[in-house]
Amino acid sequence: MAEELFNAILLNSLEKLPLFGGQRNENVEKWLEEITDGLNFAGFYDDQKVRVIHTYLTGEAREWIIKNMSVLDSWSTFVGAISRAHSSSVQQ
Repeated sequence: MAEELFNAILLNSLEKLPLFGGQRNENVEKWLEEITDGLNFAGFYDDQKVRVIHTYLTGEAREWIIKNMSVLDSWSTFVGAISRAHSSSVQQ
């Protein structure tokens, strides 16, 4: 019973993680902090994060990851690449 409750809470928290679309008005650094914290809370290892992160991307960011998936072989590579690709001029 306790394990079922834990799994339900975990699933609910994963479903509530923010999406990122790559728009100029979105803060990629803030999103990365929130998504990393959420996936860490869920117990994901870095290699698992890389395999599931596409589910939290929409629009331009989703197109970007599809084009770049072959070179995104680690979580740190992903974080650096998406930060460079989607940081707005306001954040820079």
